[in-house]
Amino acid sequence: MAIRRVEDHLVQHATEGERQSTQDTQDRYAEAPAWRALGNVRRDQARRSDASDAYARAQRLFEALNLTSEAGAVAAARRALTG
Repeated sequence: MAIRRVEDHLVQHATEGERQSTQDTQDRYAEAPAWRALGNVRRDQARRSDASDAYARAQRLFEALNLTSEAGAVAAARRALTG
């Protein structure tokens, strides 16, 4: 169990770093997947509200980039949080 917490912390730190890096460079094509990855980490940590927020950001970015299949997949992941 302790190893899982350490792994979760490392993944969370790496994902947040990636997200910040893509925001700094304004690379929307990298930022959207970073928000999705952060949503996945938050979901795995049972932090549903934070996961939903991250997924919403990813979905908006994917939609702005006209990547409708990616936006749809993120929307489904967000809906699954409440199901």
